[in-house]
Amino acid sequence: LLFVFYFLFGLCIVSFCFMISTLFSRAMTAAVSGVVIFFASYFVYYGVSTTSSTGQMKLMGCLSASACFALGIDQLASYESSKRGVGWGNMDEEVNQFSLSTSLTMMILDIFLYTIIGSYLDQVL
Repeated sequence: LLFVFYFLFGLCIVSFCFMISTLFSRAMTAAVSGVVIFFASYFVYYGVSTTSSTGQMKLMGCLSASACFALGIDQLASYESSKRGVGWGNMDEEVNQFSLSTSLTMMILDIFLYTIIGSYLDQVL
């Protein structure tokens, strides 16, 4: 399960980089801007990681791949701190109105979303 989680995050990063690369014509500008945008998108996590955040807010925050990864890591940490561990059988259990399966599903959606937006922008720009 952990391999799938990290593998999906890797695919999210690749598709995010593809989407960002279509916005720039120079490689150096795209590389620097991509890193800045990627790390800036992580700050979405701080807005949705509080215990008062609803499940819908966390779901919308998962449209950012880095925030989705951070929310998933938060779930993994809560499973491990309770000494249960996470597996295929309990990944649907919600902790703080969010589950690891939601994070995995949203990362798959992010992969397709970033790839479609990147392909569209590649054709248009």
